[in-house]
Amino acid sequence: MAGPCCGRDAKKGRTNGTFHTREQKLSAQQRAEQYDAEHEKQVEAVNRLQEAVRELEDKIRQAVRKKTLLMARMTRASTTQNINAAMERCDSQSAFAQFSRLEGRVEREEALSEAWNRMDGRDPEAEELARKFEQSEREQRVEAGFQKLKANLGAE
Repeated sequence: MAGPCCGRDAKKGRTNGTFHTREQKLSAQQRAEQYDAEHEKQVEAVNRLQEAVRELEDKIRQAVRKKTLLMARMTRASTTQNINAAMERCDSQSAFAQFSRLEGRVEREEALSEAWNRMDGRDPEAEELARKFEQSEREQRVEAGFQKLKANLGAE
């Protein structure tokens, strides 16, 4: 009886082993499906985050443009207030009042020009410095020419 008993156990062992292998395959397949589903979720999340970053960058660019525009408007408003205050202090019939009005118009135009330059991204202070440098160079050339002329006249 030992033989048939061992044979049955051996068959049960194979049957259990085959059953166990099928379970492992099903379990592995289920895990693979879960990983695929998780991977898809992660890809979607990354895409959503990338879109959110693009939208945030757009909002930052819009905010910078709005800030520049508001600064230009503030400069214009401040200049207008200064001009109006100066106009109120002046007597409108006097020559001084006419001079003041002209000066106010010039200041307003300069402020508008500066505001537009700032909106365009140019630095009016750097341009003014360049103009002063050019003027200084011209004055030096004139002075050198004058000194040379003086030397020529003194030699004659």
